[in-house]
Amino acid sequence: MDGRTGCIANAFTDLSVFLQMPPNVRLSRSLPLKCLRIYMRILGVMYFCCRSEERRHILTGLRHGLGFCSSIHRYSNIVAKTFAGICDHYVEKLFNAYRPVSQNMEFLKRCVDIPNKAWIQKIYDQRKGCLMITGHFGAVEFLPLVLSVNGFKIAMIVRYKDQHLKRACEAIGNARDGILIDASEKGVLQAAVSAIRNGRILITQCDEFKHWKPCKKEETLVFGLPVPQDRTLDVLRRRTGVPACLGLMKRFKQRYELLIDPIMEGNDEGKLSEHSWKTLEGYILKYPEQWYEWKAVSKYILPLACK
Repeated sequence: MDGRTGCIANAFTDLSVFLQMPPNVRLSRSLPLKCLRIYMRILGVMYFCCRSEERRHILTGLRHGLGFCSSIHRYSNIVAKTFAGICDHYVEKLFNAYRPVSQNMEFLKRCVDIPNKAWIQKIYDQRKGCLMITGHFGAVEFLPLVLSVNGFKIAMIVRYKDQHLKRACEAIGNARDGILIDASEKGVLQAAVSAIRNGRILITQCDEFKHWKPCKKEETLVFGLPVPQDRTLDVLRRRTGVPACLGLMKRFKQRYELLIDPIMEGNDEGKLSEHSWKTLEGYILKYPEQWYEWKAVSKYILPLACK
């Protein structure tokens, strides 16, 4: 097996690597968004046909999360849309990382609505900072740039699959005065707190189960299963005391909508980690095809709950 064949074989073991191979990156720079979406979905079908174990994890997570469905037809429709949504996430990731920033900004100005913009604008204008919690939901890749083009200074805690993608994302961040905090490096908490205290909106995800920092004495329910509660957001909340909201980029056929749902004001008490997950879980159950972490439910939550 030559080097190129070996590279393709290795890529087939990871969807993210497979869909972000160099030929796909090159195509993402020139193909119209609609054509890129069709192309990536075809690749997704090929991948999941070969990766039965990964397909099984996603279906197991879906079955547990959704429980009883009213009909086989409805469940089959959700499954098909979920797999399509997983591929669409990588379309948006490539589009966001490798198209010119000016082109992306124009696209997002034209295609994104923000129904509750008044709330986040009021909080932002106080210049005390804000926590925006999000998840692997809809077009999350567009979230930082959507906020930037609407005049908000942001910081975001991120994880990179490779250095090439990291450089591309950092270039976008620099172009829009955004701060990207690499979760794999030291000083993440200090950098996050500093960004908030400088009046920025800090974006972070609450559904990365693999990276949760569990609390030994407290539990939360994830799709009805008791698991150790993550304490990451609670630490940030105690350090800053700023308002917090859920921010989700809901995907439609040709448009997007930034859903902003306030979770805590400055003086509210309670566990931010638990409230954030519960709020996100409500949206996931309402729009299950928009969430692409069903595999993680099967791989991390079900085994953890069985201990």
